[in-house]
Amino acid sequence: MRYVGIYNADGTVLGELRYVVGKLRGTTSCSLCDITHGKVRPRKDFFAACTEAAIEIELLHRNEATSEQLAVASELPALIAHSEGEWRCVLTASDLAQCAGSPAQLISRLQA
Repeated sequence: MRYVGIYNADGTVLGELRYVVGKLRGTTSCSLCDITHGKVRPRKDFFAACTEAAIEIELLHRNEATSEQLAVASELPALIAHSEGEWRCVLTASDLAQCAGSPAQLISRLQA
């Protein structure tokens, strides 16, 4: 199974800047970002948790995802999976928010 996490942010320089400013102002959020990134850089514990669980998650910004991936994700952020030729949403924005920034909670939900 192939997992793809889609951030509620664009991967351009301007998109990243908008997200940081919005985050500081409290007007923008992305619970997937909270799980995968610290204040400045990617979280080592996220990648360690994925490695330990033998789960690979490709991370994309919304402008990097295909229209098919975005349609399946619906509301962002989301974690989708590709299996048997089809995409399906496995963790919604609400599910990711319930992980409360914890990589371990994310992995636990995927393994359930």
